[in-house]
Amino acid sequence: MLQLFDVNHNKIELLQNAKDIKLERELSGIETLSFSYPQSDNKCSLIKNEGFIRTKSNEYVIKEVNPNVNWTEVICRVNTDDLYGKQFDDFEVNDSLLNTVNLAIAGTGWTVGNCDVTKIRHIALKYKNAVDILKEITNIWLCDIWFDAINKKVNLYSEMGSDKGVYFIDELNLKELTVQGTSYDFITRLIPLGAKNLDITSVNNGLNYIDNHEYSSKIITGYWRTKQYTDPEALKDDSVYRLNVYSKPVVAYNAKIIDLANCSSSKYSILEYSLGDTITLIDNIKGIKDIVRIVKSTEYLLEPEKNEVQLNNRLQMLQDMNIQLMDAADSVDAVTNGDGSSIDGSTIDSVDFSQVQNVSIGNAEIQDASISTANIQDGAIVTAKIGDAQITQAKITDAAIGNAQIQNAAIGTANIQAESITTALIGTGAVDTEQVADGSITDAKIVSLTANKITAGTIDAGEIDVVNLHAVNITVGQINGNQIADGTIQSNNIAENAVEAVNIASGCISADKIAPGTITGDLIAAGTIKESQLNWSSHLMY
Repeated sequence: MLQLFDVNHNKIELLQNAKDIKLERELSGIETLSFSYPQSDNKCSLIKNEGFIRTKSNEYVIKEVNPNVNWTEVICRVNTDDLYGKQFDDFEVNDSLLNTVNLAIAGTGWTVGNCDVTKIRHIALKYKNAVDILKEITNIWLCDIWFDAINKKVNLYSEMGSDKGVYFIDELNLKELTVQGTSYDFITRLIPLGAKNLDITSVNNGLNYIDNHEYSSKIITGYWRTKQYTDPEALKDDSVYRLNVYSKPVVAYNAKIIDLANCSSSKYSILEYSLGDTITLIDNIKGIKDIVRIVKSTEYLLEPEKNEVQLNNRLQMLQDMNIQLMDAADSVDAVTNGDGSSIDGSTIDSVDFSQVQNVSIGNAEIQDASISTANIQDGAIVTAKIGDAQITQAKITDAAIGNAQIQNAAIGTANIQAESITTALIGTGAVDTEQVADGSITDAKIVSLTANKITAGTIDAGEIDVVNLHAVNITVGQINGNQIADGTIQSNNIAENAVEAVNIASGCISADKIAPGTITGDLIAAGTIKESQLNWSSHLMY
């Protein structure tokens, strides 16, 4: 009978109208209860997710409530919520099974019930809850597990069940049998490797492998890599156990049976079976007679004649084996640490980076790397030697450039404090406004120069060739102390001024109009002044 509890674990009602009550159990501790309940029953509305269901043997958490036509399907999982609530960032132990489990479940309210495994093994995991750790423990210690949620006991067995002499035979209790035989994982030689490439040569007469040829004389080699082993003796012992399993083809059976012991316990109690039991399987029609183990059971609590079992001649608990001929999965296991969350750098000799995608590296020290294309969002580079670089946008706080050749540059504002530009070639450019405090220009070509911009200094007239002097119009001014030699002043208008102390030599002043002015103290030598152009209103002094 099913007892319903609410989400706060308060007892509510018995679910008397439940049908198709089915209980599925596996050696790994997985246990699922499912049933259907009529929607016409008012109790159906009380069935809520995260509520609880209890049977006479265990307690379950409601995980699915699926209303269908007239009936609601309910699926539950064995109640290990307290164990799911215990989290570990880092769990590493090298101890016995009992001590390891006690550490994993400490503070949860659960305790260890049965534990008949005494060997010491090593386990290292990160970011796992207590249930995850217990599942991994069953793989490493090669044990079966059962959760007693009513009494909060974790029960561990080297092998759950026993051989009671039970048989399933097609002439009595075997209704239907399906068979699958495979040998894809078949090997006869096993090379085990533990943490940091630990092997078994020190405890195996110098050999790094073990053989098993009970079924076949062929040599088919497999590798088993596991980071959980640090002791070569333990690695060898468990390798022998595993090879004994994998050196024979696997035969799996699904059997529909009539549970006669439950149908008529007084008459068929000898045929009572449970999960983990070893039984004799006989199918005369298929010609099968085999000794196998019940690795999964499906019980219909109200209809035991519908029960089913999965039988296997090979231990299904070896979930950590993955024995292959070093395929990709083994390569990953070979380079990961025992926790499976990081890479063991000591196992990497070379990497084909064309095969590496979406890798996140927390901290890396790289001696020598050749990178074709890199997209770096934010990087701090202490020292870099760059042969050829194309930079789209750069912000440089402080730079010392020894030698630079700039093909094309647009500089908005430049402040050059104190630098020496040895050679600069500006092909085409516009310097809007620049101030050169003190500079030396070797040669300059100035398109336009305003004379009033020259405020001080000396211009040596001997270095200047003057042409077209006849076009000069001297309107107001005075030529003092000048020497005009070997030239001609023509058509000039010298007005209202005095030409004083002018030595006009070897030249001719012609067609000039010298208007009211004064020529005084001049030495006119070897020159000609046309009389017609003289205005005698002025006076000439000798």
